[in-house]
Amino acid sequence: CRGFSLVELLIVAAVIGLIAAIAIPNLVNAIQRGRQSRSVGDLRGIATAVAMYQQDYAKYPVAAENSNAEDLRPHLASYMENFNANDGWQRPFRYTSDGDHYTILSFAIDGVSSAPYSEGASNYFEDDIVLVDGSFWQYPEGTQE
Repeated sequence: CRGFSLVELLIVAAVIGLIAAIAIPNLVNAIQRGRQSRSVGDLRGIATAVAMYQQDYAKYPVAAENSNAEDLRPHLASYMENFNANDGWQRPFRYTSDGDHYTILSFAIDGVSSAPYSEGASNYFEDDIVLVDGSFWQYPEGTQE
């Protein structure tokens, strides 16, 4: 019965390490993209409910600057069955409205505001996801870094 030599075991360990070094960053990137996608979908759902509220009451729910979206729950309960006030990173969405206009945003992966916002697509996980009056102002798209 012949066993494995030390050289053969080291080669197998090196190959496994190489595969792990390639696969783990891609896995982490895929997890963060999934969190972004979930946040975008939840923001769309909240925006739809806010628009339905506005149709019924002729104004958007009023909230101070950067209030937690959880404060919307009583206003939107009849418009959304599964209200999720947290983004993909389990931090609260932020909501601001004067009654005529509104903004909902996620502070994304780092949990810190990246204002000022640039209109259009973003390629960085740290950039906030911003929805203004039913349209995305800053949103993730393409390969993220």
